Amino acid sequence: MIDFHNSTQNVGDEEVNTVVMENDYGFSTLTVEAGTNGFHGGDYGHGSRIYLSFKHADGLFDFESSDGHVTITSGGDAEVRAIIETLRFAISILDLQIQQPFNCRKARKELKL
Repeated sequence: MIDFHNSTQNVGDEEVNTVVMENDYGFSTLTVEAGTNGFHGGDYGHGSRIYLSFKHADGLFDFESSDGHVTITSGGDAEVRAIIETLRFAISILDLQIQQPFNCRKARKELKL
């Protein structure tokens, strides 16, 4: 079962509209939240913002972060498929959001969700 909803996150001094996808694969639930406020023509001080978050509910995926390095590990064919689908969703949302204005209904239609 896949569930979607909109959210917002603060990134620096900007509010970013995000889309959350929670996907229950039967063996594990993976959640990804992705969003950007689009291109603004600058660096971190004046440019766009991005928010990308992954969460798992059942311990089948290991997420580690240290010194600016993020690692996701797991094992199993179904887990590989779950990670691929989750990353594709995140990339698709970010691609759609840089096409201003962002419309969640349009995004769901374009992503065939």
